[in-house]
Amino acid sequence: MDSREVIENMVSITELSQKSSQIVAKVEKGDIQYIAKRNKVVAAIVDMEFLLLLEDACRDWKRIEEEGEFPDPWEYAKVVKTVRQLERGELDLVDYEDLKKDLGISDADLK
Repeated sequence: MDSREVIENMVSITELSQKSSQIVAKVEKGDIQYIAKRNKVVAAIVDMEFLLLLEDACRDWKRIEEEGEFPDPWEYAKVVKTVRQLERGELDLVDYEDLKKDLGISDADLK
């Protein structure tokens, strides 16, 4: 997890108590919500699918690590969850060429 993600998804305990429905809705969409107490992250709320994937990754980490594709169980769980969301049609893929066109950049710009 990177610090930018934590900051963008951090809520105070007060905000959690006042906006719990909205925060749970974000979690259901796949966002992780980090709970802060006195500006220190003390907890995180994740959806059950992600938690189960993370638990599986931790149990089977030796084999996964040997395959060499993921730096840690957290990244493995994030990738597997994203792939499953794509398979269920919950996320839309963006065509790379269309994205470059929309942004007005070329392959040369990316070099």
